[in-house]
Amino acid sequence: MKRFLFVALILLAFTFTACKKSEEAKDQNSEKQSSTNPAETGKKKGKKGPASAGLEIYQGDKVVVTIPQKDYATLSTSDVKVEGKDYKAILLTDLLKKYNVTGKSITLKGPAKEASLSWEQVTANPIYIYLVKKRLQIFLDSKALEEVKLPVVLIRVTAADTPPEPAPTPAKGAKKHTT
Repeated sequence: MKRFLFVALILLAFTFTACKKSEEAKDQNSEKQSSTNPAETGKKKGKKGPASAGLEIYQGDKVVVTIPQKDYATLSTSDVKVEGKDYKAILLTDLLKKYNVTGKSITLKGPAKEASLSWEQVTANPIYIYLVKKRLQIFLDSKALEEVKLPVVLIRVTAADTPPEPAPTPAKGAKKHTT
């Protein structure tokens, strides 16, 4: 009798967990179908978030032009060799001249990084912008700007009339304070 009761309890536990798992699977499938259908949600969803609108070029606070991703291939004016592969590219100075953008400083912004350069640094050093898998990347042809931490992917270029602010350098041995 005890064996029969024990087997019945085990079967009941297995049945209960199997029913729970099937209900959870049905709920997850219905959520996936509703969220992956762009017509219902109105947005594209992916691993990396919403797709960028394109490369934005600013003169101060005003947008000069937004270049959509589909037009990236038309930007290229030269070839550049990056890590043994040839890519179509454009010099940053040529891109700025094309849209009549000037200033004392140029800020290059990526998804996670931002770097400011003086106009002299931009014109004296060849900085190429090339297309890889629907995104624009930056390539330096000289070692002069190696210490500047440029973003890998470019999403925005801003030209300003004020010179770039020098990055504060903490003194050796100084402790970082958090507030």
